[in-house]
Amino acid sequence: YHVVKWLMHRKGMTEEVIQNQFFVSFEPFDRGVHRVVIDDNKISFVTVGSSVKENVFVVVDEAHHLYATKGGNEGSTLLHDHLDRYPSKELVLLSDISQSILTTEMDDDFNVFVIPLNEVVRCSVRIMLAARMFASGNYDVTSPHNQQGLPLGVVVFGLDLAATMAERNTLYVNKIVNEIIRIRNKFPGLSLTGRVAILVDETFIDLKEELNRVLSKLEQPISLESAHDATSTLSADLSSDNRHSEQSIVFDQINNADGLEFLFVIAVGFDRPVSE
Repeated sequence: YHVVKWLMHRKGMTEEVIQNQFFVSFEPFDRGVHRVVIDDNKISFVTVGSSVKENVFVVVDEAHHLYATKGGNEGSTLLHDHLDRYPSKELVLLSDISQSILTTEMDDDFNVFVIPLNEVVRCSVRIMLAARMFASGNYDVTSPHNQQGLPLGVVVFGLDLAATMAERNTLYVNKIVNEIIRIRNKFPGLSLTGRVAILVDETFIDLKEELNRVLSKLEQPISLESAHDATSTLSADLSSDNRHSEQSIVFDQINNADGLEFLFVIAVGFDRPVSE
């Protein structure tokens, strides 16, 4: 979904071009490739099987995840199997070497030209420092704007151990609404649509009903939508001023969303030990 939106908003591709010349493939791969369908500003995918006989240009994102030995047989990989099915004139493998120990082997196997990307535009210095904790090696990546980024804001409050589930939900909803109002006051005129996500674990998913009710009664109403619905929607230009229309923000479980796709993320209930 993000790639389709990027091609249309940033590269200016028309709906006709996207729907007729752009194909995607994702797990489960045995379904073949999918054609993009755009209807009423909603993006969906329709399986076309293996009817795409030739691809002029193929890009494989997260290639190191596909490059994995299948069935213990060296050289028989998911990536090879998939590419053999859809030959192309040009091939680009996108791989985060900081996340993979197989990158060197993959480079040698495909005889590729390595083009290192040393700048991450959308990440602040804080985010890049935190990401190094998960890297498999020491890689010097910079941010061209060199902005430190906002620090993580923590809201700590007490909760009576004898509180009922309804009382707990009401308290959390009030705290979430206060944060949304704070964002609006700090950035007046900024549309929150596509920019704010409330991410929870499974124990807080039942906050949605009460939170939706409270947000709908604000002076500038806000509705909630899932990460999938938000991602699959072709929104209007987010830089336009639509303060007076209802805005929508994401409410979903954390495993359904990518936090870096949003300007503001409110993470709820992640103060508990992992064992709980």
